[in-house]
Amino acid sequence: MDSILAQSEPAGTEAAAAEASAPPAADQASDAEPGTGRQVHRLRDLDRSGRFAALLLGVGLVVAPVVALIHYLPHWVPSQDPAMMALRALDVGTSRTPMIGQPSLAHLYQEGNTVHHLGATHFYLLAPFVRIFGAQTGMLLVSVLITGSCLLIMAWAVFRQLGPRAGVIAAVILGAITYTTGMASLINPVSSNMAGYPLFCSAVLLWCLMCGDLRLLPLATVLVTFTAQQHLSVLPTIAILAAAGVVGLVMAVRWSPSDDRPARQEVARWVGLSAGLAAVLWLPVLLQQLFGNVPNLTRLAKFSGDHERPSLGFAASARQVAHVLGLPPVLGQSNINAHWLNEPVSVPTGLTAAAVVAITVVAALRWRRSRPRQALLVVMAAVVAVAGLVNGASVPTGTYETYRLAFYHWIFPLTFLVTLVLALVVVELFELVRHRQQATESAASTRAPSIRLAVVGIALVVIVVPSLVNVTQDRWLNSLPAAFSPIDRSTVDEITDQVMAHEDELEGPVLLVARGQSRYWGFHQALALALEERGFRVRQPGYEAMFVAEGRWAHRATVQTGLVMMVDGWTNDDLNVLDLPEGAETIADVEIPAAFEREAFAVLGQDAYRPRRIRVFRLDREDLLGWVTEEELLD
Repeated sequence: MDSILAQSEPAGTEAAAAEASAPPAADQASDAEPGTGRQVHRLRDLDRSGRFAALLLGVGLVVAPVVALIHYLPHWVPSQDPAMMALRALDVGTSRTPMIGQPSLAHLYQEGNTVHHLGATHFYLLAPFVRIFGAQTGMLLVSVLITGSCLLIMAWAVFRQLGPRAGVIAAVILGAITYTTGMASLINPVSSNMAGYPLFCSAVLLWCLMCGDLRLLPLATVLVTFTAQQHLSVLPTIAILAAAGVVGLVMAVRWSPSDDRPARQEVARWVGLSAGLAAVLWLPVLLQQLFGNVPNLTRLAKFSGDHERPSLGFAASARQVAHVLGLPPVLGQSNINAHWLNEPVSVPTGLTAAAVVAITVVAALRWRRSRPRQALLVVMAAVVAVAGLVNGASVPTGTYETYRLAFYHWIFPLTFLVTLVLALVVVELFELVRHRQQATESAASTRAPSIRLAVVGIALVVIVVPSLVNVTQDRWLNSLPAAFSPIDRSTVDEITDQVMAHEDELEGPVLLVARGQSRYWGFHQALALALEERGFRVRQPGYEAMFVAEGRWAHRATVQTGLVMMVDGWTNDDLNVLDLPEGAETIADVEIPAAFEREAFAVLGQDAYRPRRIRVFRLDREDLLGWVTEEELLD
């Protein structure tokens, strides 16, 4: 097991020379990759025990998303935005193929300007899974594939640059982060959440580019593009990180020694491949801008140019960065939230944040020649901190988004980079004070593998156990509402079955509308999607028009039947809100499980008026046209 914990700066550095007496080739960097001159560590260069240990750690890292999948799969149902996203995924490959993402809330800050998130790449990934497995299972599978892949790529990228020991440390930190972010963050497909781990992974890959690892440029291009297209809130961060990564790569290639510089043909190959991937991924966005009825990039430019929008400002973002760097730590918090990030900074937090900054700067200065890639970890951490200052300052005020953790995804790459630097400092200090063993070289080599095997086993336990324990903990970050599923899957299935029993009476297209406050919770979106998957032609009311393609809008001339969903007893005012025509027929009546009531209303802090059941009514076309509002049925 020598290969799994040995320190690992590239051969040819002072560190490599200093460690020349340590056991064999596994401790040194792998040979340069053909055509690049760049020293990296490769999994295939590990011995058998090293590859087995790497496999175990990789499996350990994906335990968290797999456990989250198992936890949510029996109960989760797409509602609210995820339900609309599933409909967009079903449109892929048809005349309604989406070209841009879901709408943002920009219209709340700039009246009349609806800006969509930039790209539809996530819909394209969802499409085959939603069609094969259904929306409920398919969307969760794609989320796990994305988050699980990001975790593995990050651990591998650190190993590739710094070697096995740093890779083990990185895996342990990543395990702590998956616990801290909660199970909902690992499976929730909503665009604001799904930007999180790809942004995290992008930061690590861009650090690799700073190290001159040209071969990772295409992978970084894909991750950066996917992240940028997910949600407008990450654009300031990803733009700053991408710029720093590209500049760092150019400097590394131009200023590297001649024997370590990649050939021009190699540079052209990887740059060309990356440019081609970027062109393909951004093509739908550009086509929408050129030929769409409402060019989205133009609207985004208008929104970005409005400097009168209320935002938190740099004083608030400085507090956020201080909380991330200081004590109490981000890692291990059971219910981390944006309220904590924006609280005033206490004296202990400020002092410990300053101490962390000082330690990382000293470490960077110490490593700048002997371990330059570790020094660049500090540089990338500084870049992420600057991006956090910009991003945190731009978060809008006056809405609930101020306190949405999804608007602060930068805190986790910053936490990871800083914690990795501090861990490497501790390891280096430990080696400096450790006395050389007095035993013979043969005895030492006999004991070393067992010690390293034990350390790998401990690391695996530290990664896996929190993921398993997490399932038993009552945390908001593990709840159904946190995953944008405010109602249990079984309830939606029961409603759908009852409606489907009246299939012969439902002439399509069917308009589904909601009364009470169920629109906010997304019950009716969940039912609309479920009916659509059963073959119904469900049309969306006018207030949902921005979320789906025009072919799914409800028009007065075509709609034949109406379905009205009512959640009884939500608030005092809702008790008498239902005033349907006499011809309205009840076709579904389902009691809401008590467990759901307790969970949903504990979140809202309400006790007095709880929904007792969900009812669905059928309206014939004549009654429907005389009853719906202009907002719900388009002319």
